[in-house]
Amino acid sequence: MLAVISRQYGGPEVLSLEETEAPRPGADQVLVEVKASSINPVDNKIRQGDFKMLTGKQPPAILGGDFAGVVIDAGPQAGLQPGDEVFGLTNYFKGGAFAQQLVAGPEMVALKPKNLSFAEAAALPLTGQTALQALVSQAKIKHGERVLVNGCGGGVGVMALQVAKAYGSMISGVCSQGKFELARSLGAADLIDYQKGPLPSLLAEYDLIFDCIGNLPFGPAQKHLAHGGRYVSTQAGLLGMLWLPPRNLVFAKKRLQVMVESRLKDLNQLALWVEEGTLRPVIAQVYPFTEVLQAVQASEEGHVAGKLVLTWD
Repeated sequence: MLAVISRQYGGPEVLSLEETEAPRPGADQVLVEVKASSINPVDNKIRQGDFKMLTGKQPPAILGGDFAGVVIDAGPQAGLQPGDEVFGLTNYFKGGAFAQQLVAGPEMVALKPKNLSFAEAAALPLTGQTALQALVSQAKIKHGERVLVNGCGGGVGVMALQVAKAYGSMISGVCSQGKFELARSLGAADLIDYQKGPLPSLLAEYDLIFDCIGNLPFGPAQKHLAHGGRYVSTQAGLLGMLWLPPRNLVFAKKRLQVMVESRLKDLNQLALWVEEGTLRPVIAQVYPFTEVLQAVQASEEGHVAGKLVLTWD
């Protein structure tokens, strides 16, 4: 099979499209013929060596977490059958999705929503689960709350807007002015260009602030939280995971963080919302895998509205 291989940490130039051995599924795993994958900022950080404590001296040979495709082989305990159209998220620290085939365990893969193409489905797993786990699992969003989404035009942000809208929230968002139209179409009522200030002035207080991109620290953000409000960030760290639970027992304004992991129930919830019309993936551009370097460079430049997707022709 063909795969995007990285043999050392570095820039996009360390990636190459090479022939490599196909994986084999275990008893509870499936072998998926990948039709599409998508690029996430974490993929770039792993390739650059930002997570060496988790990935080791060498990067994962095959990067990538998001995927959509067709089951071509299944272990006896997998619960899926050859021919099933699926989508999911691998352990992105171990990678595997930037390839024509991958193996996925039971929490990593679910039936693809019938009303999505493979490219659309590949744009959903990591960003959708991040928004779901941040707002619902961590912050316990309630119906009708005032929610601020910082970075609402990015991959996670566009999912967060839609999850918050599903809960009937009054939504404000921070993004570039060029993404205002997209953000409004996904549920944001009040918007501010991030270049004009860190927070909207339209609402003095929010019940929930979700910092999707890690540039809004808790210090300044808490001034805009209502009593009992929650702040959740994608900037996860071991120290924070140990310190935050006891801290939140003492203070009324809660500080939370999300480190996404694939869960079958969350993939199924995303699929249900998509089929109901509550949620839709947002794709900025689709590239063939032969143009992976161009796609990765576009990802690193930032300012992408939604997701960049890679497909096998």
